[in-house]
Formats: sequence, C-alpha cells, structure tokens
Amino acid sequence: MQLRYCAYLFAIYCFSSASLLLAEGGFFDQINKAHELSHKANESVRLNSIHANCAGFVVPSGRIFDMPEPRLKLEEFIHSIPPSKKKALFDYYFIQMGSDWNSKPSYVWDEWVGFLFGAREELKQLLKAGSPRKTSTELIEFTTYGDHFCKLVATKHPYEQIYKEFCTAMMSESKMVLNALYKVRKKPLPRTFLDRGFR
Repeated sequence: MQLRYCAYLFAIYCFSSASLLLAEGGFFDQINKAHELSHKANESVRLNSIHANCAGFVVPSGRIFDMPEPRLKLEEFIHSIPPSKKKALFDYYFIQMGSDWNSKPSYVWDEWVGFLFGAREELKQLLKAGSPRKTSTELIEFTTYGDHFCKLVATKHPYEQIYKEFCTAMMSESKMVLNALYKVRKKPLPRTFLDRGFR
C-alpha cells in the first residue's frame, strides 16, 4: 500500500514539476510536455496497480483511477467507429499505432487524457500571451473517440462503476476546457461537436 501511495504522489508530482523533468524548448513545447507527462503519470499508476491487468489514469482534477483493463480488444473499438467520426488523428493513432495496443484498449483513454492536459496547457498560454498551436480540435476528436470507447466498455462491463466514474469525470473536464478555450478565442464550439451531445 505504501509503495502504491508513493507512486501516486509521483504521478501528481509529474504535473507540478514539468520544467524539471523535461528540458525547456527544443522539440517539446509546453503543450507537448503536458501531454507526454500525463502518460508518465498514468504509467506510474499502472506499474503500482492493485490489478494484474490494469488501466490507470490521473485526470486533471487530481483524481487517480486504478481499474481493471476493459475486457475487449482495441480492434473492436477501431472497427466500431463509423466513417463520419474518423478525423485527422485516427489513421496515426489507431491504424499505424493500433496493433501495438490491441490488448490494451485503454490506450484510447490514455491518449484522451493526454490531449486534455495539452489543451489545458494551451488555455494557460492563451490567457497569458497567445498560443503557438490549437489543441482544441485534437481534444474534440479524442473526446469523440473517448466517449465512443466509454459506451463500448459499458456494454461489456455494465456493472463496473469505476468506468462510469472515469468517463463522467473526463467528459466533464473536457467540456469545461473546450468551453473555456473557445470563450477565450471568442468563437462558438464547432457545431459538429455540439451535435454529438457534448454540451
């Protein structure tokens, strides 16, 4: 228990010490740092999980989710995505990279968490002095994929409350960040996003 607790503290530390963990500038900008550090924090949770085959995440609110890996294959998710939902990142993350994660379908959620942290960092930069890139479209895309995976998992695990709590937390935080980003830009959220029910 103490080991897991220490790992969880490290996971939180990742987000408060980004400048110490990755060099300033270079290939990684601050938005990429936030994204990649979220993967490190999630990995820390998984390595010290109470589950033999686990899915672990730290969401921006600071809550840690340590839960069993959903019992399905990533390819089930990939084949269930209708063409209308496949956007710019789909080919790279799920066609080119998907075979590496077939037995770890929570990869979808791991990337969703990463893009959420990246979008939060972009919001901070926008509020300061403008942003070097637009991560909001990436977050919209992965919120779509994450929500779709949540629904797929719910059909396989209808009584697993922890999955529902994770999905609710991620959807709530994603909507909050996206609304804030578009408010700062003085633009409405894209109609396609609103039409999917993410209000």
